Amino acid sequence: MAFPNVSHCFIALLSGLLLDGSYGQDAESLQKQFLALQERHLAQDEAVTKSMEQLYGARLRALKLKAARDGHYEAAQFYQTELENATSTPLTLTFYPEEAEPTGGLRARMRAGTRVLAGWTSQAKATWTRLTLPQGGYKVMVVYSGNGTNPISATVHETKYHVTASLPPTSDGRRIASLGNLRLAEDTNTLSLTLGDGVANSSISVHEIILISHAP
Repeated sequence: MAFPNVSHCFIALLSGLLLDGSYGQDAESLQKQFLALQERHLAQDEAVTKSMEQLYGARLRALKLKAARDGHYEAAQFYQTELENATSTPLTLTFYPEEAEPTGGLRARMRAGTRVLAGWTSQAKATWTRLTLPQGGYKVMVVYSGNGTNPISATVHETKYHVTASLPPTSDGRRIASLGNLRLAEDTNTLSLTLGDGVANSSISVHEIILISHAP
C-alpha cells in the first residue's frame, strides 16, 4: 500500500528560495545545502511510510483474526489477500527505559553510555503507559546485561494477558532473550515488565523490551 511523500511541497518551496541566490550566498554552496536538506527529508518520509505500512499490516492481521473467529471467512480471506499485497514487514515496537514508569526501587540509570533499568527486586516493576498498540500476536524479546549467575524469571504483562520465561545468564555485554508469544488485547494501553526468581542475587540491567508482530 503506497502513501504520499509529505515533503515534496516543502522541498519545492525551499528549492525556489535556496537556488535563486536571494540570500547573496554562493550558488554552489546553496545547492549543496538544499540537496542535503532534501536527502534528510526524503529519508524521514521513507521511515514514516514504513511505520504506516507496518501499522496497516498489524491492523489487517487483527481484522483477519476477528473475522475468522466470528465465522466471516470471506472477509478473513479478503484481509489476508490485502495483507499479502500490502506489506510483508513485521511491525516492531521497542520500549525504552527512559519511557517507563519504574516502581519498587527500580531506576533508569546510565550504564556504559546507554540508559538501562537497574536496581531490580522481586517487587520492582517497569510500566509503559498511554500506549496505542495494535491488537494481535507478538513475539516478546528482552535485551539485558549483567546477569552473571542463574536464570531469572521475567514476565511481560499487557491489559489481559502475560508471558513468562527465563533470562539465561550472560557473561558480558548485551543478550537478547525471547519470552515467547504474547497476545495484545483490543484495549491494550499499558505494558509492564517484572522479574522474579533469581533477581535478588543479580545485578541485571534491562536495556529494551521489543515486540515483533506475527500473523495470528
